Amino acid sequence: ARMAGGPRIFYTPHGHVFHSYYGPPLTRMFIALERLAARFTERIVVLTDAEADQHLAVGVGRRGQFVKIPSGVDLAAVQAEAAGGARVRRELGLAGDAPVIGAVARLVPVKGLRYLVEAMPGILRRCPDAHLVLAGDGDERPALERLARDLTIADRVHFLGFRRDAAAVTAALDVFVLPSLNEGQGRVLVAAMALGVPVVATKVGGVPEVVEDGRQGLLVPAADADALAQAVTAVLTRPEYAAALGAAGRGRAPLFSSEVMLSRHAELYRNSSPCD
Repeated sequence: ARMAGGPRIFYTPHGHVFHSYYGPPLTRMFIALERLAARFTERIVVLTDAEADQHLAVGVGRRGQFVKIPSGVDLAAVQAEAAGGARVRRELGLAGDAPVIGAVARLVPVKGLRYLVEAMPGILRRCPDAHLVLAGDGDERPALERLARDLTIADRVHFLGFRRDAAAVTAALDVFVLPSLNEGQGRVLVAAMALGVPVVATKVGGVPEVVEDGRQGLLVPAADADALAQAVTAVLTRPEYAAALGAAGRGRAPLFSSEVMLSRHAELYRNSSPCD
């Protein structure tokens, strides 16, 4: 962009690959390239303050370069799909009162889904009728299916594969779980909150800036199946608490809407000065 003579250069990484994705040599190469590119960039648009801090911690960019703009979610589209939740339950043969937890995510190691599957035996001890729904696909699916069989819970874990009706799947849940090892923001959390579904997520990346622990959901350490089981059962066994978390989520979701994202981008473009 600099060689082409662009008067302003903005870069939106939407997360980073500084850990939990590739091995050390490739990660070091990516960091070196990011450091170099930051020298020619006027503004670096990040999703959360945590993402800016993570860039700065590895020497990428300067504090004044970073601008926080959320990855906006089309809340109207999410709400329009909500009625499909009952259909998804019927499709899976689940009773209307069966406790259902689940995630919508790529089935890859960084999403931490193995810890959610490992949490299911503990959840079933407290909530014996519970089911786990995983919507999404990826290279880790065979390993997750094998893990469910090894834990003798295969009949309680439903692998849906890639779904175009992700919001309908989310609406079918009693608790939405995102057990990621690293997460830039977590758009799926915003969708769950918009639908009034209480969430349990790991305290990584920008997640704590989306979900306030104890208000819209519960946050737990990453890679901790026992903590996930305890948090999920704490929500499932307390209906009034779950309803309060869901209501708080509805109130917070608009902060991460597509309208907010577009407005802040427009403001950034209007107010930015040319590159030095």
